[in-house]
Order: sequence, then structure tokens, then C-alpha cells
Amino acid sequence: MANIVSIDTGTLNPGYNELGDKVSVHDDHIELSGSGYAGFKITHVGGMTANEVNAVLNSVLPETKMVFKSDVTEWSFDLPQQKNVWKDSGGDWNTVAKIPKHLINISSLTPDDLAALNKDNLTITKIVKQAILSKCTENISKDVLNQVKETELNTIIK
Repeated sequence: MANIVSIDTGTLNPGYNELGDKVSVHDDHIELSGSGYAGFKITHVGGMTANEVNAVLNSVLPETKMVFKSDVTEWSFDLPQQKNVWKDSGGDWNTVAKIPKHLINISSLTPDDLAALNKDNLTITKIVKQAILSKCTENISKDVLNQVKETELNTIIK
């Protein structure tokens, strides 16, 4: 069994994190109790390891890359210009101006989804659990600062 640790009302800091932001994923043998975890929500995922849960959650992230721009005709001690970009569903590259503290949010999961995740694999198959987890959302595209199209890059690549 895996456990997803996410932001709850006790650790909510508006403007910095949101309810449901995934903080970490741990296997069942890790103790997630005590005052250190009191403000977090722990979501149990029966029959899946932390690595399996992370693989599904990471699949909702958009493709990201670091791009470089330099003048290759001259020698220089200056570093080339660089920036992080992400690819939206339309295939356009956008600037990552602000990297979110937590990349994935699980608040889109309904109470029924959470109950299903907690069941063993004999009741709810791993494939169904993977489908449920894939309903989680990524946080990169949510910030308006990250919604600026890289016109020059999109022109070159397309």
C-alpha cells in the first residue's frame, strides 16, 4: 500500500500551496503520524507501491524542457540565455516563469475515488486505480505567469 501526503487545511498557505497539492508519496512501512503530519491529508492507495503511484501521478505533468539561446558566431565567457518551457495540450511551448512548489494536485478526486483507492486489489483492480489517479491535475499550467506562449520557439520548432 502507498500513502499520498497532500496539503490540507492545517498546512494550507494561500498563494504558496493549494488544498490537495501532493507533497509526497510513501510506501506503507513509513510511519506517517504524529505532529509532523497532523496538518496533512493522508490518502491510502491499497495494492500499489509508492513508485507505481508516482508513475501514474507524474504522467499528468506536461512535457517540460530547458531551452538555450546563444550567439554561436562569437567566443564569450557569458552563459547563453536559458529558460524552462512546458508544452500545452495544443503542442505550443510556454514559458515556465514560476515553478509551483507542488507539481500535482489530487483535489479533483471525489470521496468515491478516495474510497476506491483505499480498497485492496481484489475489490478494485490496479488498472481502475491508475485511471482514478490519472484524474489528478498538474499545477504548472494553472499560474497565469506560465501561460505565455514562446512565439519564437514555437515558430522554429513547428
